[in-house]
Amino acid sequence: MKKVILSASVILIAAFTLKAQSVNSGNNNTLASSYIITNHTQDVWGDVNDAYLVGYLKVKNTTGTSKTVGLTRSIIDTVTGTINSFCWGQYCWPENIYVSPQPCVIPAGVSDSTFRGDYTPFGKVGTTKVRYLFYTSSSTSDSISVTINYHITPTGIGSKVIAENKLTASPNPANSMTIIGYTLSQESQSGKILIHNMLGSVVEEINLTDKQSSILLMTDGYKPGVYFYTLLVDNKTVSTKKLVVAR
Repeated sequence: MKKVILSASVILIAAFTLKAQSVNSGNNNTLASSYIITNHTQDVWGDVNDAYLVGYLKVKNTTGTSKTVGLTRSIIDTVTGTINSFCWGQYCWPENIYVSPQPCVIPAGVSDSTFRGDYTPFGKVGTTKVRYLFYTSSSTSDSISVTINYHITPTGIGSKVIAENKLTASPNPANSMTIIGYTLSQESQSGKILIHNMLGSVVEEINLTDKQSSILLMTDGYKPGVYFYTLLVDNKTVSTKKLVVAR
């Protein structure tokens, strides 16, 4: 079986507003002009030992009506020999698809977690920058863009951050339970562990109260399959690893 290593991921909340010509970025900054696209940047760190990196984005419809949301992918800068692709609205598309063939319908007041940006570095050191633009089908000016920087370093910052904030799970594969051990850096102010399914939806969220401890995670209610457990430190994702539930 091919071993897959996941490094840091990203979670961001983006909100589509009622106004057709405005964008709410999740921090209550609204832009009135339909020609201005708000751009957020997130960083995903890994090193040459990582098989691929994953960026997660959560999009929330804050309006009182259902929204049909499309997605386009633009490569700003890429490391030669690498591949990036995305998943959106229950579908995953290959690297040659830049506009989602199927939009995602988000009900009123609901957060959608189906987006996932995949990056395969093939051991190439450098940074690939990809912009993801989410827009409503009723008005393309009602949109928000997020740029994810996928960093691969020999050792670098990403490796240093992950080394200071450790994350493990055992047994893995898990049957009815697994123990997740973690260590937070002494400088950290808060910590959290998120469990995602393959679609990127959060199935469990655990707030951490100690700098170093272990958590008993009951997986008997999980369907067999692949999940990802993510460590967030001070609201920044520093490590994501794979958890298999098998029976």
